Order: sequence, then structure tokens, then C-alpha cells
Amino acid sequence: MIFSDDAHAATLIATLAERETVAEDLARLPAGVAWVEVRADLVGDLDPDWLRDRFAGKLLYTLRSQAEGGAASALPGERARHLVSAAAYDYVDLEGALDLDPAVLSAVAAERRVISWHGPALDLVGLRARFSELAAVPAALYKMVPRALAHGDELLPLALLKSVGRRDLVAFAGGEIGAWTRYLAPRLGAPVVYVAAGERAAAPGQPSARRAIADYGLPALPAIRALSGIAGNPVRGSLSPRLHNALYRALGLPRAYLAFTVEGFGDFWLEVVESGSLEVLGFPLLGLSVTAPCKPSALAVAGASSPLAERVGGANTLVKSGTVWEAETTDPEGVVAALLRQGVPLLG
Repeated sequence: MIFSDDAHAATLIATLAERETVAEDLARLPAGVAWVEVRADLVGDLDPDWLRDRFAGKLLYTLRSQAEGGAASALPGERARHLVSAAAYDYVDLEGALDLDPAVLSAVAAERRVISWHGPALDLVGLRARFSELAAVPAALYKMVPRALAHGDELLPLALLKSVGRRDLVAFAGGEIGAWTRYLAPRLGAPVVYVAAGERAAAPGQPSARRAIADYGLPALPAIRALSGIAGNPVRGSLSPRLHNALYRALGLPRAYLAFTVEGFGDFWLEVVESGSLEVLGFPLLGLSVTAPCKPSALAVAGASSPLAERVGGANTLVKSGTVWEAETTDPEGVVAALLRQGVPLLG
């Protein structure tokens, strides 16, 4: 198997995206990483033997084109020569729109191909049609990354995974608002998770390997039956996923806590929370921590709210009780308690 056949684990693919730190990034890779992806459009063509002296796992060669979000601008003939030479790697990423010519397919055997597509948001019918086109060419793995430009877009690749039900398809939403889908996708059959080998991400929304492991416990995939998370912008630096997910694991709770980058809380609420899409996927959302700039909006969408939240005009917590979302705030207590603990007198 090229990836784990254990439904309770994902395969981590760490992307090398910065040439100056390649050796350092390889040396610091966490133990949970099973593959290394060489983004040749960013770091150049690296000697696979040199890489194997420094990494014991599988090697994936990728030459991402500008048309699909990368930096490679080579002419088709030159691009094909790079891909044929990359046959010395364990696996080679072939873009479905550019690389499926006979010379390349002859050089890269089916069991060593990763056929990929990165493009605009499509509805589920469009995504299924595009997957059918890719899957017509035999490969070990198929990768589909539609860009999420508006809330609701990020749910579509997850719906694709659920509808297709295959273990050779990895699909998630590209971009910051789709970053959280990278963690839910393995729960819907995606066999791998792409992470950054170092601090530089190869694409918007890609987490570092260390953060993915520390915050979400990857590559392990304990069962989950409900979601909670933090909503705001920015949220990617928040420690909340690390704290909550560690506690869920320690208590044996079948929950996952995600970080939702929110461009507009009203759109996020309508398209992601109230649409019912997460319930259809099998992961109902039961609670949200809310941070800036979304706290007034969180209070406005709630069906019930505490007097304190009403008084301060915002909520930092939303909890679903039955069918009603209830709003609360702990911000005043957090400020006041800290001041009182330091002996600062408060008047009025």
C-alpha cells in the first residue's frame, strides 16, 4: 500500500517548499510523516538519492504549474522531460490537464502516479464529472483541490468524498477558509493529508507538519461523531484546537475541534452552520468559540442569549442546546478575575 490501509490513521505528506531550508526541514520532520513531497516548481529538481539518505519514507515529485496555483512555467516539452526524469522518485504528481501524454504515462507506471487537479470551485455534479475524467487514467491516488472563495464552497470537496466513497481520492478545499477541510477529509475516506515540511506553506491554508500533529493528533484518526471549533479571523495561530483536541482524546470523547477562518460571519452561519451540510456529512456542529471580529454577529444569530452577553453586546461562545443556539460571553469574567487576582481595585 502507498498509504495506510488503517481507517484509524492517515498518511502525512510533508511538502518541501523552500530551497534554502530543505536539509534543515528534512532533519526536523516529525516521526509521523510518511512521505515527502518535493515541490520542484519551488525548490528545483532534487536528487532522489540525496533525499533518501536523509529521509526513509516515500518521495513524491510535483511540478505544479502556474495554471494550477504553482510556479512552474516550463513549455510542455520541457515539462514532460522533467516529469520523465522524475521517474526515479517513488511517485510523480501528474496534472490531469497537462501531463497525461503517452511519453509521460509510459515513463511513470500507473501504481506510481498521483493524478491531480487544482481549480475553481465547482458544484458536486461538476466535481464528480471532473473526478470521472481523472479516474479514467489508472493511478495510485487522485487529488482534487477546488478553491474555496466563498463560504459554502469549502463543503463541496467533502461532499464529493462522501458521495464517491473511495480510498484512492484525496479532496479538500484550497485557500484559508477551506483549511479546516484538510482535517475532516480523512474522516470521509481521503487517505492522505498534505502538510508543510517547514514553516513555509506550499499553498494557502496548508498547516505545518508539527502543528497538524500537535493540534489534531495526526496521523491517528480516533472516531468522532460531532464537531466544535473556533470562528474568527485570524484563527490559524490559536492554541484552542491543541487544547480542546488533547482534552477530547484524554477523556475519550468522540469530538474534534476545528479552526474556522471566517470571512463574513453571516455567510459562514448560513452556508456552513445552518445549511445542515455538516450533519449530512455525519459531523454535526455543537459549539463554537468566537473571536474577533465576529462576537457581535455571534450574539445576533443566537436564538437565546445570557443577560451578560446582551449587556456587553457580543458573545464569545455559542452552544447548541436541542435546536437552539445559545450565546454567552466569558470575556468580562476573564478580564475582571485577572485584575482582581493582581489586587487592582475595580469601581462601578
